[in-house]
This record gives sequence, structure tokens and C-alpha cells, in this order.
Amino acid sequence: MRNIIPFLFIFLTNNLLAQNFVETNDQLIGVRDSSIKWGDYDNDGDLDILLVGQDIHGISRFRIYRNSNGVFDELILDISNLPIFLDSSADWGDFDNDGDLDFIVSGFTRPAGGEVAMTKIYQNDLINSGFNQNTKPSSPNNLTSNVKGNTIILSWNIPQNNADRNLSFNVYLENIDRNLYFMNPMSNIGSGQRSIVSFGNAQLNTKIHVTGLPKGRYLWTVQSIDNSYMSSKFSNFQYFDIDSNTGLPKVITPNGDGLNDNFKINLGIEPVSLEIYNRWGALVFKDNNYKNNWDGKNLNAGIYYYSVSTLNNCDQIKGWVQILR
Repeated sequence: MRNIIPFLFIFLTNNLLAQNFVETNDQLIGVRDSSIKWGDYDNDGDLDILLVGQDIHGISRFRIYRNSNGVFDELILDISNLPIFLDSSADWGDFDNDGDLDFIVSGFTRPAGGEVAMTKIYQNDLINSGFNQNTKPSSPNNLTSNVKGNTIILSWNIPQNNADRNLSFNVYLENIDRNLYFMNPMSNIGSGQRSIVSFGNAQLNTKIHVTGLPKGRYLWTVQSIDNSYMSSKFSNFQYFDIDSNTGLPKVITPNGDGLNDNFKINLGIEPVSLEIYNRWGALVFKDNNYKNNWDGKNLNAGIYYYSVSTLNNCDQIKGWVQILR
């Protein structure tokens, strides 16, 4: 059985950090003790909403909000055939593998004489209702790996015949020398079949950085996932090599012997700023043009936490380092 390595630094770089969030004017019902999930239930390529909960009067509410060009139209389910769920939870999933999203809901009811816990699955009948059946997205293409020290930049292109679909992406990364997973996609590598209902681990990005990789030979591939959580097959396997165990130090020993005196960054990407925090979260060092010269001057021995940022703060790496004296 392969081991899984959980402590790599993985950061997404396709989009700059959002600067502002603007509230929409959609009139969604307010509920409590509720559950709300995104999913493309009508296979038109955009995200709809499944919502279940109680309103302020304690009345059970089931809603699907259909996304119509960014405007959410409320579809009220026929609650005459649905139990009244309280303290409810719901989620999408294509349980019958017919290409559309069904949903499951769980909670309890209060019929006469007490409470009854209940879980129900509701099958989506889109195929018989005039909607298009969903088809699997195509696999990403033009997979490229760019090694810089022990940092690897993995990138790929959106498949051209799916350029109009909203896709997320799912990366598989394995050290084949040590038989170790570094990024587990939760999908079958042969068929591409997903084991979970979620976006891919690379989200909507078409490029990721992975740092902290030990020396060795690596295999990687990527698949597409649409808004109905239907997945493509994985692209053809790609390979790259990490030649040395360099990167970000875990220990510095500022004793003047010329060995590990400073916090030296060797990721193959140009750092812009370094921030160091103590264990109480107080900022103890900051340099917006860092030159590998921090030695923990005037600080006690112990664990400190760093944040390394690159151009436009698009790439950010966080971790810890120990000062030994």
C-alpha cells in the first residue's frame, strides 16, 4: 500500500488573489439548521444550488435554484411527496451513473407521537424531461513540468473542445522510486472514475506549484471535472526528476561557523518578501526584498513561523523553522 505524504506546500497560481467581493441581488430564502450545496443539476454548464432547512417559522424548505446566466430562478420542489426534514443535511451525487446529479437529504421529522430520523435519495429524471444528457469532459492536454530546485511547476491546457465548459482539474502525483503518493486525486487512475463528489484538487487552476519534494523520479497526470462532478480520463502520464533535497530549511544555527547561519531560500523561484512570526503570532521580522540574510538576531532559540511571498503575492509558502543556539 502506498503511503501518502501530507506536508507538502502546494499553491495555486492561475489567478491573482481576489481583490473584492460584491454581493449579488439574488433573493435566496433564509434558512437555519440547513445545508446548501453547489451542483449543475440541469447539465447546462453552470452551478445551481440545492438548499434545505427551516425558515424562521420552523417550516421545512426544499429549494433548487437554477442558474440562468448568473440569475438564480427558484424551483420549489413538490413537498407533498417530501417529508419535513429538520436539522437537515443534503448533497448532490450521481448515484445511478446516468449523467445527471441526484441528491440525498437526511434529518428528522416530528410526526404525531415523537421524532423519526430519516434519510432519502431523490433521483433526477432529467433524461425524461427534455434536458440534455451530460457527457464526460475531455482530458487536459499539453501537460508541462518545469523543475526549479525542489519546486515543480505543473501546468496544462483546457481541452479545446471543452473551452466553453466550466471545468476544475484533478492532479495525481507519485514518487515512483519510493512508491509514495504526493497528491492523491481520489479517482481511479485507469478509468478516471471519481470516489468523491467534489471539485478537483487543483480547483479551477491550470497551473500549480509543489515544493518540498525529496530527491527522486516522479509520475504525474491530470483529469478534468465538470460542474456535475463528471470526470474525464486522466491524461497520458508525464515524468520529471528532482535531483537534490534543497528548498526551505527546517533549522538554522546562527553561531558564526558559516553553516546554516541564515534562513536561506532555495526554491528556484525569486522570493519577494519574508515574514517571521513567533509562536504567539507576533511579527518579529519582515523584509520585502529578502536576500537570504535573516539569522534570528536577538531572538531566543525555538520554533518560528515563516511566510514567503513571491511576485504580486500570487505565490505564498508558509511553514516553520527552528532556531538552535
